[in-house]
Amino acid sequence: MDKNICKEKKDEAARPEGDGGVFVCGTAKLMVTDDLQVEPISPANIVTLLHKLGVKDMSSLQETTLSIGLEEILNLLKGSLLSKTPLTDVFLKKQAFASDEGLKYEIGDEVQSKSRRSPLDMTMKITMSKSMNKALYAEAGEDMVNFLLSFLSLPLGSILQLLDGNSSLGSMDNLYKSAECSKVMKDDSLRNLLLHPGLTSASYVQPTTSK
Repeated sequence: MDKNICKEKKDEAARPEGDGGVFVCGTAKLMVTDDLQVEPISPANIVTLLHKLGVKDMSSLQETTLSIGLEEILNLLKGSLLSKTPLTDVFLKKQAFASDEGLKYEIGDEVQSKSRRSPLDMTMKITMSKSMNKALYAEAGEDMVNFLLSFLSLPLGSILQLLDGNSSLGSMDNLYKSAECSKVMKDDSLRNLLLHPGLTSASYVQPTTSK
């Protein structure tokens, strides 16, 4: 842990032409279900999902286009950790998943500096059941799905901070609070490194080729 390990980047020519994604590529639109399963969008997948959810009356469905900004991204991140139906809770029921202000600016600045597009430019078309007030699935582009998948690259310290040290992830909450309150740390910079690690350098970054 005391030395840097550099991984040689693959040749740009080896990647598919027009690949502008980070985690997904070559697909204009993808389907994101209410429990954040990502699949290629197709009539067959849509019909299968609606049948699985017991939706028979197509007239009860409604589509709406959402504008996704930093606030929605952070709420969706927290909702993905706390809810089995984060799309419904965040965008329809508008359940409060308020984030710590420090974390908001920390992750926000990181995302803004490393993303080719601002998160304020992203949109997502969501299909919902009006009778159940439930999101069935969302139609999203590569940029939105890349952001969703980048949640998996967040350090554990950032996740525990987002949940205010109440994650129920085994004994990790106690470990987090020990670092937060401990007097054995060498200095505050090391404490902050553990408690507020932010995004990893690989999160949502477009790979480049060294010249």
